[in-house]
Amino acid sequence: MIIILGSVVAGLVILLTFLIVRGQNMQRELALTRHSAKTHATKVRYAFTSLVVVTNNLQQIFISRVERAHQKKLINEEDYAAARALANQYSRIMMDCCEKGATVEEAVKKSMQPYQISMLDLKNLIKNQPNDVRVSWTKNTPDGFTAAMNNLTNYINGDHKKAEEDQASEIRAS
Repeated sequence: MIIILGSVVAGLVILLTFLIVRGQNMQRELALTRHSAKTHATKVRYAFTSLVVVTNNLQQIFISRVERAHQKKLINEEDYAAARALANQYSRIMMDCCEKGATVEEAVKKSMQPYQISMLDLKNLIKNQPNDVRVSWTKNTPDGFTAAMNNLTNYINGDHKKAEEDQASEIRAS
């Protein structure tokens, strides 16, 4: 009887030791996971901050190109209104795509509501543009939208050679 009781106690002590060691390992793993999550969150925050800066800078470039084309009377008023609205909302559209996972079309529809610009107006603007603008636009992705805006704003300013060089460098980068 004492031998059985001693065996049971010894078994329980071994089980308890195992559970304590396992619990400590889990705590250590949890601490490492928390640290990793904190590090990744910091990197993500930095990446989004950088993305905001870049998209804001690109937005200013696109706005200035659209304004320059309008001042030179290179685009008509309807196209100007649509292009200006797209350029003004470029950063918001990109952030909606990157942060919220929206497609470019969804983000554009949402962003154009205050401007009273319909998707038909935008499609009319795009359909009158060269092939590389139309192809980039139809990708419905943030990189396609950026390429479309870059090429569009170059073309409406008469910078066809610049737009073609940008397209060639984009193809080489792919």
